[in-house]
Amino acid sequence: MTCRISFIVLYGLVALCQAEDHLPQPHYHRQPSDPAWLVAVVQFHGHLGPSVVAGARMGMIGLRAVEAKGYFDVDVTCEGPLAKPPQACFLDGIQVATGATLGKRTLRWVQADQLTVRIRNTRTGKAAVLRPTPALMGLLASLKLQPMAGTDHATGQNEEELEAIARKIATMPEPEVASVVTQEANTPTREFFSTRQGSKITLHPTPASFDVPETMLDWFAQFKNNLHLSRDELAKVKDGAGEWDTEYGLVCNATFPFDRCCAHVGEEGWGRDAVSFADLQVRVYVLDKKLDDVGREIAGKAAAKVKDVTKASAKVTTDNADPWKRWDFAYDRWYEDYGATAHVDFRAKQFDNPTLVFVFMYTNYQTQEAKIQAMLKSFVWGEPPGTTATQRQPEKK
Repeated sequence: MTCRISFIVLYGLVALCQAEDHLPQPHYHRQPSDPAWLVAVVQFHGHLGPSVVAGARMGMIGLRAVEAKGYFDVDVTCEGPLAKPPQACFLDGIQVATGATLGKRTLRWVQADQLTVRIRNTRTGKAAVLRPTPALMGLLASLKLQPMAGTDHATGQNEEELEAIARKIATMPEPEVASVVTQEANTPTREFFSTRQGSKITLHPTPASFDVPETMLDWFAQFKNNLHLSRDELAKVKDGAGEWDTEYGLVCNATFPFDRCCAHVGEEGWGRDAVSFADLQVRVYVLDKKLDDVGREIAGKAAAKVKDVTKASAKVTTDNADPWKRWDFAYDRWYEDYGATAHVDFRAKQFDNPTLVFVFMYTNYQTQEAKIQAMLKSFVWGEPPGTTATQRQPEKK
């Protein structure tokens, strides 16, 4: 009996030693028309899904755009609503396609409302910004999701539907997948936009941030039309429309270049999406100018445009005592049987470089100063990752 047990134990040990390591087997049945690279994507991710394939396509497009080999000469930042699957599967596709990984700390994710991929060749400095096309976003949004059994993952109504959409994304012409803007080596990337995490709005390319009030978050949760942070979103609100916002937009655009506007947020929609004149609208600009120069532009250009659109001079209130210097242009405006006093209220503060400007737009229908002060007090000039003591930008006194 003892000999038999020993034999069984010995046989088991030999069998264990002979067992080979192997990778997990993905759920995937390759079709003849599948691109060769799809095998690697599915092996990494585990199944054929639209989001992971979209990430792979955009990653490969970005890698070519910056002329990188991948793995060790590339740095990638993904912005978007990628907190959980299936949207987060996009990041797996980026990792496979570029070789940038979380483990090497060459891939980062930043929570944002709009999907954007920023990729840089670390050898040459060449960079690119990629954004999905409406066609790609339409395919990703077309999938009706349900939980995958036994996991937190989500899949489609059926496997065939899921894989059909993924294969369509895999073979779409490149221009239908993403728009690409490249930045040559040694040219500083100067795209002005914002990202959001909760109530915190971070103003890029600076490390500055501020908090928006709950009224704006509540409106966004219901209507999704009042927090404009990406360049695509900002382009939609450059000009005002309808009552009140038409003049607000004209005054702002006459005073500062719109490509320096990092954020436009409000308590309701802007222009045609507006529903009342009692709300607060806010723009934030980053300007490479001294505070005195910014003040002269406000005093000259804003005043002239107010007079031009209202055919009357505005009442101007200035305040140098507050930490944020103020120029408030107030003018009366009437539409048919109602009216109010409109305010285009500039608040500016200088750091070594740049000067930050908030433009608050509202009427005297209700006071907005408490909300304005809360936003200004929440403002923080932070430090980018890796900033040293000698690189910090002290606040201009």
